[in-house]
Amino acid sequence: MSNVKKRILFVDDEVMVLNGLRRMLSRKRNEWDMDFVSSGVEALEKMDESSWDVIVTDMLMPGMSGGELLEEVSRKHPQVVRISLSGQAHRDFADGYTFSSHQNLIKPCDENTLT
Repeated sequence: MSNVKKRILFVDDEVMVLNGLRRMLSRKRNEWDMDFVSSGVEALEKMDESSWDVIVTDMLMPGMSGGELLEEVSRKHPQVVRISLSGQAHRDFADGYTFSSHQNLIKPCDENTLT
């Protein structure tokens, strides 16, 4: 088994959601190198600084939406697995951004579903 950790970037404008994800996934620290940011702009900066395996983003965020973020990641970092995580799935998916994500998850999302 490889000792290389998967690098996963979580994006949500709600700090409480990010803190909840951090707590929920704390048992994965030995397998995953995780970072948590609160905007699409921060996420793109992180992605330009180093390589990531997966991005998990909320869809409804002020400024750059999760859909816009996933489209940009698809263009600039096509090798990154893109996952949307949203509580407003019906609206987000209707906006056409599902084509930029590999998987769409609905909030609230339990640990097993997310992993």
